[in-house]
Amino acid sequence: VEENGAPIVIKADGLAAGKGVTVASSIGEAEVALRASLEKNRFGKAGSTVLIEEFLVGEEMTLLQSADFAFMGKSLPPHHGGQNPIEPVALGLPLVMGPNHQNFRETCSELLTHKALLVGKNASETHSLLLKLAQNPELRFSMKSNCHSWMIKQGTPSDFTYNYLSNLIKKATDHQ
Repeated sequence: VEENGAPIVIKADGLAAGKGVTVASSIGEAEVALRASLEKNRFGKAGSTVLIEEFLVGEEMTLLQSADFAFMGKSLPPHHGGQNPIEPVALGLPLVMGPNHQNFRETCSELLTHKALLVGKNASETHSLLLKLAQNPELRFSMKSNCHSWMIKQGTPSDFTYNYLSNLIKKATDHQ
């Protein structure tokens, strides 16, 4: 905590009924949150392991920082493109999506290979995968680790985006 400074996010790694996140504005507040979770068992088993994360600004980042996993929007019919998977994965959030992800096919394929993503074949299977992830802390932990490994391989989200767009532009100009 001292190494990263404040503000910083302290989060119970398990499901804590939406109460397991503290956005600490000081080192002292972060230490109190850590003691409450780890020593005083404030969240029971859900708080026996905590995540210490960088504080990021913005509505989406605030929501993602308090999540245990993410769903890739617009990946279920009638939609077909899917939304960007990079932000949740960059935060180490296991990702679940439906079958439609044409806009991010390459990225999703890599995330599947790294076991950082679960893909349902239809709405019912996607719902089952969300439930499975919600109920299985070991799976979430494993997928979080896989997200981090994939991001380290890619570089920063900005590096990844730059490289991805550069490759798209190169492919487009090669076909002309």
